[in-house]
Amino acid sequence: MRMMWCGVGLAVIFGLQAGGSVAAAAKCTPAQTKAAGKRLLAEVGCHAKALAGAKPVDGACLQKAEAKFRVAFAKAEAKGGCTLSGSVDAVDQAIETCTTAVMARIRPLCGDAIIGGDEECDDGNTTSGDDCSATCTSEIVCGDGVLAGPEDCDDGNTLGGDGCDDLCIPEAGFDCAGAPSVCMAICGDGQIVGSESCDDGSSARGDGCSDLCALESGFECVGVPSVCTAICGDGLIAGFEGCDDGNTTNGDGCDAVCFAELGFSCIGTPSTCVTICGDGIPAGMEQCDDGNTMNGDGCDAMCQSE
Repeated sequence: MRMMWCGVGLAVIFGLQAGGSVAAAAKCTPAQTKAAGKRLLAEVGCHAKALAGAKPVDGACLQKAEAKFRVAFAKAEAKGGCTLSGSVDAVDQAIETCTTAVMARIRPLCGDAIIGGDEECDDGNTTSGDDCSATCTSEIVCGDGVLAGPEDCDDGNTLGGDGCDDLCIPEAGFDCAGAPSVCMAICGDGQIVGSESCDDGSSARGDGCSDLCALESGFECVGVPSVCTAICGDGLIAGFEGCDDGNTTNGDGCDAVCFAELGFSCIGTPSTCVTICGDGIPAGMEQCDDGNTMNGDGCDAMCQSE
């Protein structure tokens, strides 16, 4: 694929497939093409010398080839009539791609900083212990507990769902540190992961989901992020409940939505609700309530009719 791109890419850049006056490009385009060809041959020659000496390619050799090319290309554009002017950088990149493709097909040289053939990596040297071995095989192994190269975590396995995935990338909702990596769910980010039973997007207590993302007593939480509401009728006073007598029956002092009913006072957990005799509100077992607890006025001190 890269070899095919070499020819097509250069042709497109020089405008050989574009319409236009042949006479206008009669001087510029051939000169550009010649300069590019010489550059490609010179670069391949640099690599050939490196292969012959079993050494990394000489950077100075490559720089010299590029410098000559740029001078020749500028002279070509100076002739005028170019199909595409100001394209030296694009052509330069195309030649680099072609050179890499050619050398990868011929014979890769471990240590030349070009990955070719069956090389898994090439960091420009033949030293082991730097993530790329002396034979250009990767020393980075996801799941070995060693944090190396592009790995953002490595917890010693390639299992998913534990915070560090099979590509050694932290999973959403986790924070990983150390080597081997220890990954912890991020409580308060609105995502339920790991051992979290809820996550409402905050780390506040008393809202149903604790600062450790555990479900608090008296609440139920659903959804992501979690929405937590008090469970009325469970005998636990939580959230905005004013009482909870262990049921959702009206008329017993604590109503179906866990608020104290008129004429009652509720205390304790579970709530015990009793009528308030003398408040002027007949409630519960009261037969009457005249607003006082005096006997002899028709409604006695226990709010029973006299």
